[in-house]
Amino acid sequence: MPKASSRKKTAWARSHWRLAVSLLILIALFFGWHGLATAPAATAQIHGHTLRLEYADTPAQQEKGLGGRDTLPAEQAMLFRFKEAAQQCFWMKDMRFSLDIIWLDAAKKVVHIEPDLSPATYPRDYCPAEPAQYVLEANAGTTQAFHLKVGDSISF
Repeated sequence: MPKASSRKKTAWARSHWRLAVSLLILIALFFGWHGLATAPAATAQIHGHTLRLEYADTPAQQEKGLGGRDTLPAEQAMLFRFKEAAQQCFWMKDMRFSLDIIWLDAAKKVVHIEPDLSPATYPRDYCPAEPAQYVLEANAGTTQAFHLKVGDSISF
């Protein structure tokens, strides 16, 4: 039979070993869940072209939009998602570069396009005649380059 002190050392070593293994499992789970929680980048498909999407869902994000930025990468756009279709008016407040603004209905069909809007147009509002549930802001020239027109569908 081993001495009492050696039993204590063995129990102490086992508890530390269990603690170390538990910590490693927790770290692995954290990074595993974090990886699962990070969704792949959302994209929009327009006539075979792909744009990476940045979402503007909250009122604060929607009010700011792309305002204050110097550029937008060519393969990127901002998608405004509204809870319901309504007349969504936009302006070029705090913009530093030109945009194409594309309004889509609930079925993601283009209902209105304002191409090549300059920051100099502020404070003018741009409003579609039809209700829109989504609005896509992309660099000026995108709609022309992608041959996008009213009635086309965009998938995202």
